[in-house]
Amino acid sequence: MAAGRRFGGCPNKRVNLTRLAWRTMWGNRRAGYAPNVRYDLGDVVTDIVLDGALWRSVDDFYEALLPQLDAPEWHGHNLDALNDSIAHGGVNGINPPLRITIRGASAMAPAAAEMVRRFSELVDDMQAEGAEVELSVL
Repeated sequence: MAAGRRFGGCPNKRVNLTRLAWRTMWGNRRAGYAPNVRYDLGDVVTDIVLDGALWRSVDDFYEALLPQLDAPEWHGHNLDALNDSIAHGGVNGINPPLRITIRGASAMAPAAAEMVRRFSELVDDMQAEGAEVELSVL
């Protein structure tokens, strides 16, 4: 048997796992499917998509983001802790480059929307310091 991963037991089809990950990611986006999912695409970028439509509090924001960063359980629920763990690394299992997308901003409770606004400012500061982090709020 030739080297390479086979798909569906068919010996004539090899799967490029990166291509499969991209197809899955973009296919899900086109279908409107945006759960709290992390797509790790190797050295290129880690895409994190969060659905904030049901967030009612600041804790909802942290409970969605921290697991996607593979943050330890002792990770603080504050912006200083996020800055230390994302911009400076060595704390989370997932490190930059990151592309974070937060969907459902129009449906968030005011407390959660304010938290997202403050996180957006933090990301701007991290980018100014050279961290490879992008944020989109939809």
